[in-house]
Amino acid sequence: MTETRVLVAGGMCVVAALIGSGISPYDRLTWLLEVAPVLIAFPILWFTRYRFPLTRSGFKTFNRVQSQGGASCSTAGIHLVF
Repeated sequence: MTETRVLVAGGMCVVAALIGSGISPYDRLTWLLEVAPVLIAFPILWFTRYRFPLTRSGFKTFNRVQSQGGASCSTAGIHLVF
């Protein structure tokens, strides 16, 4: 799988998690504050992916962080908590 496909697949997962967590949260302001880092960091990483490419070890580290409670897990958990 190429790195672009991995980025697109990861991006789709993050967007799906944002949409899923944003469906009728208990407090919309708290939800927005919780997902604000994702809403800020994801577009920056996406638009700078060619200018500042991640190395293979960077991708592996990023994937480990994602799988151990990163953006998608955090946004999905927000919906369950609130």
